[in-house]
Amino acid sequence: MVYTIAHETIHLTHTDHLTQSQLIVLLFGLAGERAAAGGITRSHPVVADSPNGFAPLTAARHPERNERPRTEADFPEAIEAILAGIHDPRRMPFGNPWTDAPRDELILNSLRHWWSVRGNVTPEHWQLPFAVRHDDTFVGVQELAAKDFAVTRTVGSGSWLTRSAQGQGIGVEMRTAILLLAFDHLGAEFATTAAFVDNTASNGVSRKVGYLKDGREMLQRRPGEPAEHQRYLLTPDRLNRPEWELGVSGLEPCLRMLGTGPIDR
Repeated sequence: MVYTIAHETIHLTHTDHLTQSQLIVLLFGLAGERAAAGGITRSHPVVADSPNGFAPLTAARHPERNERPRTEADFPEAIEAILAGIHDPRRMPFGNPWTDAPRDELILNSLRHWWSVRGNVTPEHWQLPFAVRHDDTFVGVQELAAKDFAVTRTVGSGSWLTRSAQGQGIGVEMRTAILLLAFDHLGAEFATTAAFVDNTASNGVSRKVGYLKDGREMLQRRPGEPAEHQRYLLTPDRLNRPEWELGVSGLEPCLRMLGTGPIDR
């Protein structure tokens, strides 16, 4: 992964011999087109000047692959992945039933959300939505988020995969990647997540990664429809660590924007 804040670049890479999936942060930052002109490679990252001090974050899982910062050019693929279907429309997996919106509204709502997220990162509240690519195809989003991280040292997560990419182990891999980033490089002490009890896939990912159940609550899933919601909690010692390792470089100059500082290892 390559994450750029204020002209500083974070590199996160991990590999195994089975796949060449990529995790790419979905259009986080401002002035993306100018940043893209500079390009980013693993050996010598270069980002063009940005008057706003931000450039998009990209992430390459395969270390020998050169990547360029993603901009609005990624939006069509993201929209196509959403429109191709994320879940059985008869069953809503999200606490906010955003996929119920009519097609035209779904497209506009998605664009508004991404633009809002990338423009509202502060040390007090941030959301980092990573776009997930498998065999160079956009297949979903994995988000890492926090509120008052400097005080709470707690992160949350949410995700979705287009239906054609489900059931291949991608969900476990992408969740594990952001948890390694959170625990080992941002200094998080707790990670939370949640899912409706009938969301078999999401609950399965949480169990495989190592989360413990942390109570249930009743939520309104759709208007007038109550549903039981399972909360989960994870600490660094409980994380089921993968055989691959996550490599990071260039992180320290960016930590201030995420409400943290250098981590003693």
